[in-house]
Amino acid sequence: MATPLTALSKYTGVFMAVLCAVLMFTFVLGDSISNMMGGGPGGSTGGGDTVAIWDGGQINERQLADAVIHRNILAQFQQSVEQAGALAARDAGVDLEYLQRSVQPLQLPRTREQGVERSVVTTKIFAQKAREAGMVVSDEMIISYLRALGFERVSNDQMREILTRMGRGSGGGGRATIGFVFDLLREAMLANNYLSSHTFAFRTILPEERWEDWKKVNERIVVEAAPVKTAAFIDEVPEPSEEELVAFYEEHRDRQPLPDLLRGYGNLELPSPTPGFAVPPRVRVTYLKADFNAVVDSLMGEVTDEEIAAYYEANKESFVEADRALFGDESGFGDDGEFGSGGGVFGPDNLLQSDEAMQEEAAVEDEGPLPFGDNAPDQEEPADEPADKDASEEAADKTEQVVDESTEAVEEEEEEEEEATADTAPATEEAPEADSAEEAAEEPAADAKPYQPLEEVADEIRQRLATERAAERMQEKVNRIKLQLDDQFVEYFDAILVAQENGEEAPAAPDSLANLQPLAEQEQLELTEVDQASQLQLRETDFGRTVATDLTPSGPIWFLAFRSEGLDLYQPFVSYDIDGNRYICLITERYEGETPKLEDVREQVVAAWKRVQAAELSEKKAEEVAAQITESGKTIADYFAQADEPLVPVADVQETDTFSLLSLGRIAPNARQVPLRLSQPEPLVAAGPELLEAAFGIEPGEVIAHLNHDHSIAYLLRIAQRIGTEDELRSNFIRDGDRWVGAGPLMQARAQNKISALLGDLLEGSGLDWTRLPDRTE
Repeated sequence: MATPLTALSKYTGVFMAVLCAVLMFTFVLGDSISNMMGGGPGGSTGGGDTVAIWDGGQINERQLADAVIHRNILAQFQQSVEQAGALAARDAGVDLEYLQRSVQPLQLPRTREQGVERSVVTTKIFAQKAREAGMVVSDEMIISYLRALGFERVSNDQMREILTRMGRGSGGGGRATIGFVFDLLREAMLANNYLSSHTFAFRTILPEERWEDWKKVNERIVVEAAPVKTAAFIDEVPEPSEEELVAFYEEHRDRQPLPDLLRGYGNLELPSPTPGFAVPPRVRVTYLKADFNAVVDSLMGEVTDEEIAAYYEANKESFVEADRALFGDESGFGDDGEFGSGGGVFGPDNLLQSDEAMQEEAAVEDEGPLPFGDNAPDQEEPADEPADKDASEEAADKTEQVVDESTEAVEEEEEEEEEATADTAPATEEAPEADSAEEAAEEPAADAKPYQPLEEVADEIRQRLATERAAERMQEKVNRIKLQLDDQFVEYFDAILVAQENGEEAPAAPDSLANLQPLAEQEQLELTEVDQASQLQLRETDFGRTVATDLTPSGPIWFLAFRSEGLDLYQPFVSYDIDGNRYICLITERYEGETPKLEDVREQVVAAWKRVQAAELSEKKAEEVAAQITESGKTIADYFAQADEPLVPVADVQETDTFSLLSLGRIAPNARQVPLRLSQPEPLVAAGPELLEAAFGIEPGEVIAHLNHDHSIAYLLRIAQRIGTEDELRSNFIRDGDRWVGAGPLMQARAQNKISALLGDLLEGSGLDWTRLPDRTE
């Protein structure tokens, strides 16, 4: 049903544009009203407590919320100009794939997941510092940037029209809207220019830095490792005092128990050593699953023999029999066509023969098909008496003789053929029709392709046809059910809007959405409910890793279900998995994150506190033993083998695989660079960057102790082998240091790290202080 409420429920782009414009209008007039009542921008307006304060400015909750709305308006306008230019280029016949940018769009985070609150405050601080430094961004500079953003195909009038449409939507007038958006752009460009003025020098990477990057990928070692488990020291940790427990709880109460994402190491995820006691946001999800393989199996019987025969005839080229001659001598195949199942040089009887015997037998077998007649070498059995030559020399001589004689025979045959051709040429010219007939008779045999018989491929064809039919049936079924649920959701959503307008309590979801059991039974689908699942827990499920197909943006369910602009409750959507299964999903409840009281999680806090203390004990003990092993000059395994009470059983002491600090990650299909990630050599568990970097710094004969990333194990480490010397590495670096795989990503990462460090220093120098965590999603 095409109604305004339907459009509203589906969040169309037009609706969002109008909404943003209305919010913009509210901001413009809201500041004026606030000023009239004694407030003003930058001051306390009663819209909320102060969120952040810095040298020369501050922002409260209401102002921060407005700034986030303004950021979305600016990002939308910037995107509209870019899209208008791309469309104009396409209409002019330009292939968008080759459309070149002359400027890069300003990076404008828009969601809390992207850090929008932190970004808008940072923008204000840097824009303020830019003005203090005398930087200016004029209207002409803004227009020039926008024209370049639109690929020089969006005129000033067209840009003005885009802003005017937004102004008309807000009712605030086109002139005020244009100035407002230009001010937003001016502030963003000032901040960007100020940061760029500090970061341009970091694009240069020094030779010593390139050498360090080279070693991260090309220096390889093998490490002897012995694990000293933290859990073994738990019993040695005394009970914490009440003061220690309260302080520990207060430090970690707001943190969720999440793994660490190592962004500088290929986004590797490792368990975190930092405890967290906050309860994360959770969802309850109900979904119907359409099993693709079950549908295929149910349709196998529907495929008729006539359909199989027709498919075979129409797709015969898919069933060409493989040419066994491609594998060499056909004697390598047995009667059943299996390689090596018969006799011959490659038969199973020869797999264990010596090289000399293999060469001799190969030479003898090669003599068979050659038409040498009396010139063939003798094939008598070798005598028992000692010979002048051993078996290998005799085989070599026989092979050389065969080659020489075969060459002579081929040359003689070629001469004879040439003479015969010269003698019979007139006869050939006199009888062209006979020759043509013979050639015509021979051509079909030469061009004919050996197809697999129908009976051999009938089952495969049946499977193909059933799979194609299953995909069509499943898609039709899922679309029909989704449309049915969409209609019910629209009615429910309309009822919610009416209730809100009348100031009434929102109605409960209808049974047709809240209880899908009757629908599951009717449609023969599998019904499942996942309740109280956090984002991490949902990610670990097969369903959570499915990909939504009808949402914008698309992505895995475990991520989309927790977006700050998430789906409405009971709004149906479809996802699929790698096996072709389809899921019709509804989020039926959302639970906010919360911070529990100490008395509710006391046992959990005590256990976490003891783990931290046990990790310190295990590291201290490992350091003591490492010093003793180093002094003994023995390997770790030998030291524990001779110890009366070894700290680590000898069986647990192992050598790692050969590894470098960084290794190649998974390459995305459209990636232009090779991704690098932190190596995880077996059998090390949760080896963090600090541990691996320490391993590469071990001196010859030295044994060190180091905790793994989550502090569950303190490892004793000794280098068992270095692959290549330092001089060899330097020689290779001088040869390939400017064009080796991974140079680009590492240079880019190094520059980004420097910029991030600079950004942190600048913000610290500004005195920025947040009164709460920015970009909180709970």
